[in-house]
Amino acid sequence: MHSLHFIFLFIYLNYINNFNSMSNSECIKKKVCNASSYDFKDKYHHLKGLINNQEVGSSKLIEIKSPIDHELSGSFYGMTAEEIDDAYEKADIAFKSW
Repeated sequence: MHSLHFIFLFIYLNYINNFNSMSNSECIKKKVCNASSYDFKDKYHHLKGLINNQEVGSSKLIEIKSPIDHELSGSFYGMTAEEIDDAYEKADIAFKSW
């Protein structure tokens, strides 16, 4: 697995942890709620990564499960190392044009 996958996974898990540790009042104040209380999978299961406005990603769905109760916390489609490298190259080109 490409090291960037681990970085994205780490960021994602920290993001989910922040929601899971939030109280209901904090959730309401920040206008965000625990992602596990909604069923996004049925609505957004087809989404993949976007690189240069093109949908990319393998057909392999990677599921993230809670280490506490092994419930599904989230899922995303994997990307190859080549797709990630391509994303970096396209982002670098786009950044230079800013």
